[in-house]
Amino acid sequence: MLVLASTLDLWKREIHDIFWIPFGIAAVVFVFIDDPLNNLVAVGISLIVVPILFAMWRIGFLGGADFIGIAVLQTLVPFSIFSDNIVTPFTVLSNAALFSSSIFVVNLARNLIALSRSHDIFDGFNETKSRKILAMLFGHRAKNPKFSFSIEEEHMGAKMFSFSLHHAEKTEYCTKKDTWVSTGIPFIVFITIGFIAQIFLGDIILNSFGSWI
Repeated sequence: MLVLASTLDLWKREIHDIFWIPFGIAAVVFVFIDDPLNNLVAVGISLIVVPILFAMWRIGFLGGADFIGIAVLQTLVPFSIFSDNIVTPFTVLSNAALFSSSIFVVNLARNLIALSRSHDIFDGFNETKSRKILAMLFGHRAKNPKFSFSIEEEHMGAKMFSFSLHHAEKTEYCTKKDTWVSTGIPFIVFITIGFIAQIFLGDIILNSFGSWI
């Protein structure tokens, strides 16, 4: 389910709500097929993360497809038994957040490579060194951006960086060429990676802290 949803979202940046209906029906069947009371309790515990997801959707951090998809996943989580690692909603989210932070590393590496090749990625900008470093973490300069959000703006004829939050559903993708952008990767992709990681590795952050103690 997650792999297919991630593929569709990366390809079209849109997932129709109908896509989730079969998985929602499957969750209902799983609840009542055996020991309904305990299953309902398990699903209820799993769904405690939904208010957090709703808040993330309302502020624009998640798209509608991300919110619905993750909510459906939480109803299926209690029935997900693939390994000895227990799948929990908070661990899936923490793993996803960890993997989503890899974007900063990718952006930084991409910009450092461009600078090493003598590309003037800050041409036209009169920004401080600290803001340039932030820009290198949050985005990159793209000749023909696709599915990306602009992080530059003009003020009194001068180019400046803008690090404001882009609403996942309301902000339009950048169509301007040769401009600084942040790549709009759907969060459902990181949820998928976080879910798979939990199956094989468990809670990565918690396990990392545990190994240091």
